[in-house]
Amino acid sequence: MRISALHISFLAFGAGMLVTGFTSCSDGGNAGESGAQQHESVDNDWGIDPCRCYEESVTASEIELCREAKHDPNFLSALKACSDKGITPTSAIANAPLDGEYHFDKKTSMIHWTGRKMTGEHSGSMKIRSGVFIMDGGKITGGEVVVEMGTLQCTDLKGEKKTDLESHLRADDFFGVKEHPTATFTVSSSKLAANGGVEVAGVLTVKGEQQPATASIHFAAGDAVVTTVKMSFDRTAFGIRYGSGTFFDDLGDRAINDQVELKMLLVEKFEDRKGL
Repeated sequence: MRISALHISFLAFGAGMLVTGFTSCSDGGNAGESGAQQHESVDNDWGIDPCRCYEESVTASEIELCREAKHDPNFLSALKACSDKGITPTSAIANAPLDGEYHFDKKTSMIHWTGRKMTGEHSGSMKIRSGVFIMDGGKITGGEVVVEMGTLQCTDLKGEKKTDLESHLRADDFFGVKEHPTATFTVSSSKLAANGGVEVAGVLTVKGEQQPATASIHFAAGDAVVTTVKMSFDRTAFGIRYGSGTFFDDLGDRAINDQVELKMLLVEKFEDRKGL
């Protein structure tokens, strides 16, 4: 599982580019007023389109709505859907949080995975055991996301087919969850990306094997910190060769893609925040 982009539907998910000091679209000014006018009528309980929280032109009053709405799990799910649709990313600079240590809530943070094969694809979810990112000098300088592999579920199947696939993915052919109950992405550095987000680099550990890894991160406006993380990795780099057309020539349409995609939605556990 070499995480070249661990499309880690790891939505799940986190780096603390908090948006606590976000004032670039503040109270006055024609730009802020026009933005508010364009988005003032929204037919939901939150008073704002969740996708608006990712936009660079979000106003100060809208940031407050984003902040309050993040207490609602349904709003967090809507934020994930916005990210899945490929919304315009926010400015990484404008949304950068203060220096500090930001921990993520294992109850509300989510990870979505996708695996593809010749005849289709399957997808599902996982939970995190823990997650933390460190901001220093306006950059993500360290952090770690630990994935609870035993929580792996398939969400596109039901009944016996669902149970069989989940059992197979947890078995030694794939992730060997009994012997390797967690997978870890350790962050060591970051840089601004051309798409307005942040690219982080580090090491991915799966089944006891370590490989260099990168991920793309975007942040939604408003406190507490909510971030989406996208990665993809080559599972065969971690010794997971089952059904791989790279290593077996006679699979035909039974071949399974080597790449695993992850998207993470990481939600800060506000009470655990620490300043530097």
